Amino acid sequence: LFTTEFFEQVRAHLNPGGVFVQWMHIGMIDEPLFKTLGRTILDSFEDVRLYNPASELILFLASDRPLEPELQVAQTREPLKSDPVRYSRLAINCAEDLCLMLVLERWGLEELCRGAPRNTDDMNILATRSPRALRNPLTNEMLLEAAAPFDPLVADRSALFSRSPPPLSARRVARRLAVHSQPE
Repeated sequence: LFTTEFFEQVRAHLNPGGVFVQWMHIGMIDEPLFKTLGRTILDSFEDVRLYNPASELILFLASDRPLEPELQVAQTREPLKSDPVRYSRLAINCAEDLCLMLVLERWGLEELCRGAPRNTDDMNILATRSPRALRNPLTNEMLLEAAAPFDPLVADRSALFSRSPPPLSARRVARRLAVHSQPE
């Protein structure tokens, strides 16, 4: 898993516009391995987005077509409207909640992973370096700090708030962030 060859097989089996989801516990990798994984997925798919839905967990969404789930949910309210209980358990009650989980759009992931080697079947860096990565594993704080210059919530290049009229509310994102970051 996690190799160029694997991701190419996945892409070949997806329908046009299909979405591949790859999750990973970040405690199993360090920052260089994260960048290798990012570079490898980027090389296999037209669009890739990175989410951090829970502490120490990342999700890559990848497709051969543009991915804009936050905008799709903002415009249609689906799938949240059809199954609100399921999504509320995941702390996703509106499109702006997805925005809070989005760490990087494709362009930011490209910038962050620039120069990283690809992971291949012949040179499986993740398999050979993962045990060493456990000495200094990636944490949420490290990931978010590395991604900060490319944060889609504030970057001018981000597509999140660039539509006119904007389907997403920056004010509502700020309010949701304030609520989610309250100490318990």
